Amino acid sequence: MRIIKKILIALASAIKVIIKNPFVATFWILLAFGIYAYVTWKADKDKDESEKEIIAITENVITDLKEIGEWEFYNITTEELVDTTITGLISEKQLTLIYKGTLRLGINFKEVQDDWFYSPHRDSVFCLLPKVKLLDENFINETNTRVLHENGTFEPNVRAEMTRRAYSQMKERNLKASNYTIAQKSAEQGITQYLANFGYKYIEVMWKE
Repeated sequence: MRIIKKILIALASAIKVIIKNPFVATFWILLAFGIYAYVTWKADKDKDESEKEIIAITENVITDLKEIGEWEFYNITTEELVDTTITGLISEKQLTLIYKGTLRLGINFKEVQDDWFYSPHRDSVFCLLPKVKLLDENFINETNTRVLHENGTFEPNVRAEMTRRAYSQMKERNLKASNYTIAQKSAEQGITQYLANFGYKYIEVMWKE
């Protein structure tokens, strides 16, 4: 209570001085206006500098990721056995091949939309990413294809059809929801760590439906 009384007494004394001396009043008004103007200018300047910094860092992140292009987050190395039998009038031909391939799941950052990255503050960022996908359809390394059994001579179109079957069977067997989930979780961890290197503390990764 004593402190409040002292403050009130000081204010009353100041008001009396201002009333008695208009020059003092003008001085204090101009001083208050000047302080307010400076504080406002400084806040606007800091805000502009912060926004410029956010824009610059955002551009760097987007540029770097687009230069990375395809970012693989999970791969599945697999083998597929494919055989075929061709029966003729007097003979039967058989061919059995083992194909090897690696299916790579990830994101191609050259394909993301312009609004996928949003940073409202210097330490915060929101990412809206496309679903993880198979990065390369040509996942069979035909140089590693192994002949398990061959009886007879086969035309190129027969081997091409066997390769097509191997592709189809590998995709059906390996592109399961569980593998996409693994790849997506790995992507969230990888992208979060990557963005943290730019100084972001609050990172949220979201996925398009």
